[in-house]
Amino acid sequence: MLLWAVLALMSAPFFYLEAMKAGMKPERWLLKGLLLGPLLWPLFQVERQLHRRAQQKYAASLEG
Repeated sequence: MLLWAVLALMSAPFFYLEAMKAGMKPERWLLKGLLLGPLLWPLFQVERQLHRRAQQKYAASLEG
């Protein structure tokens, strides 16, 4: 149990910084990182890819 708490505390700032770099809401990912720890990594990868695709689609629609 202690190991899980340490892993969660270490992974939360990581997800915060990665979300900030990707332009996502970092506070949400910080909280999720505290709750799920490293188990959050696959979900984060999917969400980051979806966010990136949405940004590309929006930029393409502006170019017209």
